[in-house]
Amino acid sequence: MDADPLASMESVADWSRVFRLPAVWWPLVNAALVRHGHHAAERAELSPGEIAGTHAVFVVRGELVVKIYAPFWQADYGREVGVLRQLAGWSCLA
Repeated sequence: MDADPLASMESVADWSRVFRLPAVWWPLVNAALVRHGHHAAERAELSPGEIAGTHAVFVVRGELVVKIYAPFWQADYGREVGVLRQLAGWSCLA
């Protein structure tokens, strides 16, 4: 694997090898955190989501979730953001 595995991401197989590795995504996760007004995370504060799926999902400090969408399934982003926008106004009653 290259020194920067993201630079040579050309296939689903390439993605599958790295999408749950915090060390690979740490710089991008930190950029997202800072962009949205949160403090950058130490590498140890970043852990992969509990269930492996198709996209890179990391839990930061046990309180924030950062999801990086794979370029191979771009439609997922639009669909999920649409659903999240609809749910944002709903409240859950137990």
